[in-house]
Amino acid sequence: MKYPKKRKAELLVNTWNRCNNRCVFCYNQTLMHLPLNVKEHLEMCNDILTSSFMENFDYLRFLGGELFDGAIEKLDVEAEYWKLMHSALELLRSNEIEKVNFLTNFIYADNKWLKATLKFFEDNGMINRVELSTSYDKYGRFTKESEQWWWDNVKWVNETYPKMKIDIGMIMTQPFITSITKEWLDNFYITIKNVSIYFIELDTAILKRNKENSPYHQLFPKRKDFIQFLLNLKEWNYYDLLVKPDGTDPYNAVDAIQMVYVDEFPFPLFKNQHYLLEQRREFLEDGYCDSSAPLWTDIKRILRM
Repeated sequence: MKYPKKRKAELLVNTWNRCNNRCVFCYNQTLMHLPLNVKEHLEMCNDILTSSFMENFDYLRFLGGELFDGAIEKLDVEAEYWKLMHSALELLRSNEIEKVNFLTNFIYADNKWLKATLKFFEDNGMINRVELSTSYDKYGRFTKESEQWWWDNVKWVNETYPKMKIDIGMIMTQPFITSITKEWLDNFYITIKNVSIYFIELDTAILKRNKENSPYHQLFPKRKDFIQFLLNLKEWNYYDLLVKPDGTDPYNAVDAIQMVYVDEFPFPLFKNQHYLLEQRREFLEDGYCDSSAPLWTDIKRILRM
């Protein structure tokens, strides 16, 4: 089966919001509603994956919280988790979906559940249809110990599954854009096989939820520094990283891929039709800590130079 060049839509399945890390800029701050019963929530997610609703999608992503830090055991949802994995496997076998992606922070000393999940798809002949996504931010996310765990787990994936694609998002904070060097970026491509790096803008909703001059505001880039960052990327021949790895044009909200979240609100999707169609319009609203100018306007202008 040949897949269409332009994806129909992506289904994001939020399994739970339990996470072993507390990134100050986490997107999941907007999805912190625990289901009344995690097992019932996962059963509902499985009902969706085994329904005709999946005809609308060709890409499936699982995310938490954190999937592989031991939450499966701590929440006592092992049976429900593997039921979801079997449903995802059948969607791949039937070519209903093209890929399954797992979003993980890679911050765990014991990667038992990461290994078990990848082994499951490997044993069933579908490991080439599995991808991983993560993020890297040295300034707002890691301790010395957790950064080492991150590298250990990424390198384990590289060694065990050298053809597996790893998408690494890097948050464009003020500390990041003022410290990044060409040598640092080069090292990622040298060290990690089959890596796809992309940059992620901060969600301006964080600013609205916090008082002015809070630590959150200090994370947002200053316009002058950000423009210099863009010019540096262009000079280093890395400016193409500002285009999303899936080919989405991030500047055109109309053409962007629709993403549907099965989130952690405690209502069944079928009864309430509760899901979010996101066309990435927030890209057009992001700005700077010291200016109302949209961040993506400057990106578009630099790329056209």
